[in-house]
Amino acid sequence: MIVVFGWGKQFTTDHGLVSRETCHCCGRHVWLRHETVWTWITLYHLPIIPYRVERSLVCTLCASRRVLTRAEGSAIRRNLAAAETRCKTLDATTTADADGTGAGIAGTGSRSDPPSTNQERLPGLRRRD
Repeated sequence: MIVVFGWGKQFTTDHGLVSRETCHCCGRHVWLRHETVWTWITLYHLPIIPYRVERSLVCTLCASRRVLTRAEGSAIRRNLAAAETRCKTLDATTTADADGTGAGIAGTGSRSDPPSTNQERLPGLRRRD
């Protein structure tokens, strides 16, 4: 019986653009993406147990990565959640006013799905591949 296991398999979750700052590596004023990298132990090439989580800000031009401390990562996640809530509220009030229902924040407008990513909210900021 052969058991094939390994470690170091990484999966990345992109949380979108979070801030416009000066890159610590290239020195340009760019948008930074918030990413979470999960490193897993695998069994038969299937991820079983995550053993490392690394949150970082990634430069959109040079792809350099600045690892965040636990406190910085928590602050960014709270800010993203607050921004998402503000967008939903703004979206609801805008839809209600556009429909003429006057329902305000609790609006029953036709557009119920808020944009899921920062790129959909900011159409002028498209990533170049």
